[in-house]
Amino acid sequence: MSTTTTAADHVRELYESRPYPSPERDLDVYRDLQRTVDGSPRFFFHMYWPTAAYREDLEVLVAGCGTSQAAKLAIQQPGARVTAIDVSTSSLQCTETLRERYALENLELHELPLERVGELDRTFDLVVSTGVLHHLPDPAAGLSALRGVLDRDGAMFLMVYGRHGRAGIRMLQEYGRRLGIRCDDADLSGLLAVAAELPDDHPARVFTARGNDLSNPTGLADALLHPQECDYDVPELFEWLGSAGLDHARWFHQAPYLPFCGWPSTTPHAARIATLPAPEQYAALELLRGTMITHAFVATRDDRVAPRAIDLDAEGWESVVPVFFNGCRVDQEGLPPEIAGVLRNTAHLEPDLLVPLTVEQAMLYNAMDGTRTIAEIIAASGVDADPVALAQFAREFFRQLAWSDQVMLRRGM
Repeated sequence: MSTTTTAADHVRELYESRPYPSPERDLDVYRDLQRTVDGSPRFFFHMYWPTAAYREDLEVLVAGCGTSQAAKLAIQQPGARVTAIDVSTSSLQCTETLRERYALENLELHELPLERVGELDRTFDLVVSTGVLHHLPDPAAGLSALRGVLDRDGAMFLMVYGRHGRAGIRMLQEYGRRLGIRCDDADLSGLLAVAAELPDDHPARVFTARGNDLSNPTGLADALLHPQECDYDVPELFEWLGSAGLDHARWFHQAPYLPFCGWPSTTPHAARIATLPAPEQYAALELLRGTMITHAFVATRDDRVAPRAIDLDAEGWESVVPVFFNGCRVDQEGLPPEIAGVLRNTAHLEPDLLVPLTVEQAMLYNAMDGTRTIAEIIAASGVDADPVALAQFAREFFRQLAWSDQVMLRRGM
C-alpha cells in the first residue's frame, strides 16, 4: 500500500530534523523583563486592549510555538494560562525541557496541527502565531481555524512574510533549487559560506541586516530551504484577514507604514499619500520603503465590541495615558541648540524613524511617567503658553509620538 507525502509532512520533517529557532536553555532574561516597562505584561496587554482595565488571568494560545516562544510567554506572564501547539515533536520536547526547568505550571503543550486547533474545545483571549501561517498548505483555512477559537473581544498577534522585502530571499531560494541544494550538513555548510560572501548590494542583504538567519544552519534551512511558504503584500493581507472575519487593528510597529514618519514625510508625495484610506497608505509605504520582510500586526474579530484603538479626536482625549513604547530611547548629546533631544525606537529597523524634540516638546515628554494622563502631563510640564493652544499642541505631539512608536496610548489602568 503506497502513501502520499504531503506538503505538511515535508514541513514536519524539516522541523523534526532542525527545530526552529535554535533551542534555548536560559530564559532568565525573559523572566527579568517582567520588571521593566519594555517587557512588562501590562505594556503588551494595553496594545491589545487599549481601553480595558489590566488583568493577568488571560487565556493565551501560541499556535506553532517552535522551540521556546510559549515558554517565554509563560515566564513573562505568570498569571496567564498559556497553551501551546505545534506539529514538531522535537520542538515540543525543547519547550517541555524549559517548562520543567523553570517549573512553568501555567504552560501546557499539545502536538496538534494549527488547522485542528478547534479540537482543544476552548476559546482564548489572545492568540499568538508568528512565522507559522505562511508555511501552511492553506493559510486561509489556518487563519479561519484561529478565528474560531478567538474570544469575541480577544486579539491576535500575527506575523507573516512580506512580499516585496523578501525579493532577495526568493532569489537565493531559486539559486538553491537550481543547484539541488539539500538540507544536510554538507550542503548547509556550503550555503552558509556563500551567504557570508554576498556583495553588499545584493537584495538579500536587507534580510541579513534584520536578523541572523542566514548565518546559522537552522535559520538558513528555515529561510532558504523551506518546503512550503507564501508571502503577502499589504492588499493581499487585508483581503486574507477579511475573508476570515478579522479586522486589522494595528501594526506592531506603525511608523514604517505611515507617510507621517521618517523620510517619506519629507517627500512631495507625503500629503497625497495621507489623503488615501489607511490600507492604501500602508500599501504605498510598503512599496516606497521596499524593505519590509515581514508584517507583524494585531488582528481582531470583525464583530469585536471592545475598542481597538485610542482616538485622540474623541471627547475626553485629555484622560488618555501615554506609555513609553518598548525600545524607546532619547538622545541628547551633540545636538544643535534648537533641538532638545531626539527620540528613537531601538527596535525600528529603519534608521530614518527619528523624532526631534523642541524645548516645549521635551518638557512634555519629560513629564511622562507612564501613569499621568495627557492633562496631568500638560500641568506638570511647566510649559508656559495659552491653555487652549497648549492643549492642541500637546494633542498633536502625542499623536505624532503614537504614530512613531515612541508611546502607546491607553485608558485602562
